[in-house]
Amino acid sequence: MITVKNRSITDLVDYDLKKWPNNEYSFTSYEDNTGYQCNIKRNIAGVWCGYVTLPESHPYYTSNKDDLKHIISVHGKLSYSNSGTFGFDCACKNDYVPKNPKSNCKYWTAEMVKKEVINMAQQFEELADIYS
Repeated sequence: MITVKNRSITDLVDYDLKKWPNNEYSFTSYEDNTGYQCNIKRNIAGVWCGYVTLPESHPYYTSNKDDLKHIISVHGKLSYSNSGTFGFDCACKNDYVPKNPKSNCKYWTAEMVKKEVINMAQQFEELADIYS
């Protein structure tokens, strides 16, 4: 049994599925005053992915994930970019993937991914401030 802070990973996954039963949640990142559209989605492997959509006026709107890999710091790295939307996934080497479980890994809950998305939104806002 894999344990994280006195909870097994299977218990954590079950808790996460009960608290967040849908596979997609959208929110606007007002907690950090960016106002960017944010989204978390559970992918086919059962892990959460996080996304931020930039306004067309953002200086990095037309960039791709490879352009930003040394600028934006998120879990793993940016793994998605399309039309001003950037994202990351929680299926990295040391992540717990429900469809392919292995031991000694970390399960990223929806709350953890939401915090990481807000962190990403703040970094994009800082870049916008630099170029404004």
